[in-house]
Amino acid sequence: MKVLHLIQRYPPALGGSETWCREVCRHLAKTAEMKVLTLDVLEEEEFWRDPPVEQCTIRLGRLDWDGRVLVRRYPRSLPIHSIYHSLLKVVLDGWLQIYFYGPHSVEMYRRVFSEVRTADVVHLHTVPYPHNVLGYLAARFRGKRVVITPHFHPGHPHYERWSNYWLLKHCDAVIAVSEYERNYLASKGIDARRIVTSGNGVQVEAYRPTDLARFKAELWRAHDLSAHTRAIVFLGRKLEYKGIATLVEARKRLQPERDAALFLAGPREPRHRGALRADRCARASLGVAREQSGRDHRGHGAEPLRECLKLLLTDESLRTAMGGKGHAFICEQDTQARAAARAR
Repeated sequence: MKVLHLIQRYPPALGGSETWCREVCRHLAKTAEMKVLTLDVLEEEEFWRDPPVEQCTIRLGRLDWDGRVLVRRYPRSLPIHSIYHSLLKVVLDGWLQIYFYGPHSVEMYRRVFSEVRTADVVHLHTVPYPHNVLGYLAARFRGKRVVITPHFHPGHPHYERWSNYWLLKHCDAVIAVSEYERNYLASKGIDARRIVTSGNGVQVEAYRPTDLARFKAELWRAHDLSAHTRAIVFLGRKLEYKGIATLVEARKRLQPERDAALFLAGPREPRHRGALRADRCARASLGVAREQSGRDHRGHGAEPLRECLKLLLTDESLRTAMGGKGHAFICEQDTQARAAARAR
């Protein structure tokens, strides 16, 4: 079987859908032919502008092998300014609610029509990016089956559009990464019989904690936490639409006597650079979360949100939002602690 994957970025680019796509491709490549068409973009900011020279530290090749997965990367095409703001942004995006203003790659679009001809299945990744629409049309023109993994963000204005739901309804299969996403899409009119729940594609064995007791003791000591403090962990890119605002709001509504810590672990934005490496944060956070909650990183529930009182922040935007201007850790146990944190 030959499967053609279309996605906006591919590792070494950091991102949930990018990592999920790679894990699926690597697994299926053991018995099938996997090919990926994507942009030669490392950071999301490069969708719209070239990065400064000092940040161009990695060169992505046009043709690459990720194990047995063939990856083809194409330069993104910046539209003419007048067309971008009038047709793509005002008319399609604003009036018609069709997200189509980027990123685009004319070269990749041309390649899609030729690659679809030899593929058995076309796998689309990550709405609302426009490559999904072009990929769907090319696949249907050639009479090919279409699978889509939307990585849907309920409530997000770029996702909650009739055009995205139309696309999901017309694909042959939709892959959801959680039961919540599956049920949500089914409630929006997507045929539940065509929705498959997969999981987030995390290789749990790669994140088994080692020497957890020592790490936890050092972490607690470094941030002046008591032995009874419970740890709540957010793992991912620290962006507003990831739900961090909800966690912060939940923290504001908690009773002062609750003793728990909320850790935001993941790469910095926008350049994913910080004092702690993202993989170390991931390993440590999963270990702490597992010991504290008695379940693995896929556990869900609202109970932890009612206990968070401290925040480990590594983004200037988040520190500003919480009133902190100093070190990454802000203690919110009482008024005195808040004043001291802001003073730092």
